[in-house]
Amino acid sequence: MKIKRMVVFTIIMCMMLIIIGCSKTKDTTSNESENQSSNTKKSNDTAKKAADKEKPTELVYFTSSAKYKDSYAVIAKKIEEKLNVKIDIQVVPDEQYVTLLKTKLSTKEVPDIFDFNTPSGYIQLNVEENCVDLTNEPWAKRLVNPGLITTKDGKFYAMPRESSSFYPAMYYNKKVFKDLGLSEPTTYDEFLNVLETIKEAGIVPIHMADKENWTTQIFMTSGFSAMLGPDRVDDVYEKLKTNKLKHADVAEFIEVLDLYLDFYKKGYVNEDHMSATYDVSQDAVGSGKAAMMMNGEWVVSGIQGLYPDVEIGAFAIPLDTGYIGSGAFVQGMYIPKASKNAEIAKEVLNLWSQPEFLNIYFEENPSFPAFNDVDPGEVPECVKGIVEKYVSTGKTVTQYNEMFEEPAALNGDYLWKYYVEMTMMEKTPKEVLEAWDKDVADFMKSKEYQGW
Repeated sequence: MKIKRMVVFTIIMCMMLIIIGCSKTKDTTSNESENQSSNTKKSNDTAKKAADKEKPTELVYFTSSAKYKDSYAVIAKKIEEKLNVKIDIQVVPDEQYVTLLKTKLSTKEVPDIFDFNTPSGYIQLNVEENCVDLTNEPWAKRLVNPGLITTKDGKFYAMPRESSSFYPAMYYNKKVFKDLGLSEPTTYDEFLNVLETIKEAGIVPIHMADKENWTTQIFMTSGFSAMLGPDRVDDVYEKLKTNKLKHADVAEFIEVLDLYLDFYKKGYVNEDHMSATYDVSQDAVGSGKAAMMMNGEWVVSGIQGLYPDVEIGAFAIPLDTGYIGSGAFVQGMYIPKASKNAEIAKEVLNLWSQPEFLNIYFEENPSFPAFNDVDPGEVPECVKGIVEKYVSTGKTVTQYNEMFEEPAALNGDYLWKYYVEMTMMEKTPKEVLEAWDKDVADFMKSKEYQGW
């Protein structure tokens, strides 16, 4: 009996020891599992933090097809190597650009950087409300012509690329002129004879891209001021601004529109002008299908980018006054206030302004840099010729778009649209200006400008 009890006791003790042993093993395994899980979590958190630190900030750079150059992508890539950023360059068709940009600014769904004419963009885009003040940025001390982009209260809202720009002229294919025995005209009658000779040879004299009305308006914004000349330009624009004169009553404006309309009536432009774009015009002139196009100096690098061996010449429209209506604007890079990456965007702009980067742009697009240490590149001889003949001799007056900039925000949707309607014979020159006068009056009254 005692033996049985001892055996039972022994068995019970063994079972208890086994249970206790299993319990300890379970606890040990559980602790090891928990430690392993904790270590794994810590490792994952560290990896995530490292990944977040290495992940570049994505910036959107918004621009138009006419403003965009191949060098943008090259510069952006080099900046990405310097900063922990990824720059997404979004290129929008010219005819959509201003509308889309204004929509983005109004809805606060903005890019981080965008291009726009400067300083004319200050009014059009209401920069005090919508854009970052860039006055104290490091690049400002290196500007060649700071006065051009400075507001009345001494501020900058854009970083310029050029120190001056917009030398409007007929940029032409030299081979076409040479083959037809033509030389640059010095009077308007000679100019008309040149156009007629080219037309008779079966070549388009002037290639127009009226699908993009910013190209259409170049003849007028330059011609209005040029036809007024230095003796009348300031007086006329002051009276327009203060409601003492209407556009439809300015004889010089009517005359310029009549001259322009004659290009279409006489068959001096391409038949597909309503569907043609700026890019198509460049190709037409470069290939010799068209002889010339009215535009600014930037078109030379565009044409030669398509046809590297083509020689381009330039002459201003030879109006009786002997002046051209030139620009007091450049291309500027802006940062919207609504950008979540404004501080990083500032760093990008500062790098973009440096010779290491901006020299790349001017090698592709030779011109006159905004910064005193940037290489201008090889400025085309035809552009130098316009500058020497008109700019250096004081034979320029400020173009219409800048002389009467208050309603400039309406230009693309109203005035320039009316010019295109005129080319389609839907409006007369007088009707163009009467329609514009009505738009101007409504706008100026709504803003309570003096005299309205």
